[in-house]
Amino acid sequence: MCVIRRMSEGTMIHPTYTTILNVINRRFPQKKTLRILDYGCGSGYFLEVFGKTRIGEYYGYDLSEKSIQCAKKTHHNRNVHFFHIQKDNASLLKEKKNIDVLVLIGVLQYMSNKEFTALLQNAKKLLAPNGVIIISCSVDHIVYRAMNVLQIFSPHQLIHRKRAVDMLKQVGFRVVHQYERGIILSPIFSQLMIVFDILDKLIFSTKGTIGPIGKTMRGITNILLSLEYRLPVDYGYTLFIVAEK
Repeated sequence: MCVIRRMSEGTMIHPTYTTILNVINRRFPQKKTLRILDYGCGSGYFLEVFGKTRIGEYYGYDLSEKSIQCAKKTHHNRNVHFFHIQKDNASLLKEKKNIDVLVLIGVLQYMSNKEFTALLQNAKKLLAPNGVIIISCSVDHIVYRAMNVLQIFSPHQLIHRKRAVDMLKQVGFRVVHQYERGIILSPIFSQLMIVFDILDKLIFSTKGTIGPIGKTMRGITNILLSLEYRLPVDYGYTLFIVAEK
């Protein structure tokens, strides 16, 4: 079962996405349309949040064939493209050029060092001269490691901030921003969402997208997370990195 999700007016967006949107708007205040590459696009949620009026070209890549199928059923614009890839297919990205923004949202924690390095090497080739790579991922602090009790259901690693920054620099990127957000509520809600998504799979047979339970609970928790993200503290569960060539 593929649950097709569309943004509606008044829908509370997760602050991770609004943070990334703010970065893009500050980076490209005058540019009317942008070429976006969304690596780990899922069923196309970032595209819904970003809005299609400012899309010049959008390329979404994901390892989940179910997610890509759902994305294609939802988005039919001629300038929107979705691709199912394997883990070792980072070289496919070389076919796309002059990308303004490459986003990796919640992806890095599922990649090995080798995979991430290969992706970064390709990113340097495909980004436009003023292009940026924007990363958000779960950051490695001892307190969050202890809270990651449901890792058995959703195996992923927590990313050490210095390691991610160093890898970007080694490939030749210049890190222009790095900061953390979501000090307490973010890790708690992240664990709860795993439970809600499991319930969706059991009850509604959802696979490759977010089901009705997960969608409803995210809408409720996003309000609280948005308030937490406003705290002027550079410590939290989600790490944001913005880098340029």
